[in-house]
Amino acid sequence: MQHFDKGSIPLFLFVATLATIAYLFDDELMIFIRFILEEGHLNNILVLVVCIVVITHVIKVQSKSSALMLKSGYTVFDLVLNLVTYYSVTSTACSLLEGAYLQKFYEIEYFTKFKEIDINVLLGVCALLLWYVLLHAYKMSQEIFFKPSHITATNPQLQQEVL
Repeated sequence: MQHFDKGSIPLFLFVATLATIAYLFDDELMIFIRFILEEGHLNNILVLVVCIVVITHVIKVQSKSSALMLKSGYTVFDLVLNLVTYYSVTSTACSLLEGAYLQKFYEIEYFTKFKEIDINVLLGVCALLLWYVLLHAYKMSQEIFFKPSHITATNPQLQQEVL
């Protein structure tokens, strides 16, 4: 017999609330998204968060982590490579997202030779790029804030290195 998961109720209510808000206030939501993109707030917030996470990760975990995109073995070089990479991907994805969003929903022509299918694909690519950056930032954050339980539980010598 299956057990009812009480923890799913808040998640269900949260998603239902978001869907209701999006349905009832779609024009206001579209204007808000346009404002966030045009003013550069999304780009600035994401770049700030990613830079903080990458710098903290390199300082604390140094080059031992598998979550780093590029590892040279030199902490300063790793820091620069990762900052430049994540910054570039984030800012490029946000810029492309702004152009594609405004062209798709507000008929402002950013990409002169792009058809509707190209704009839809570009929106998908932006979503994938941002997902990639946020996923890596999340993984790095986990390594910053949580000690891996498998290391501390199985090998006391590695436990001392982690501490």
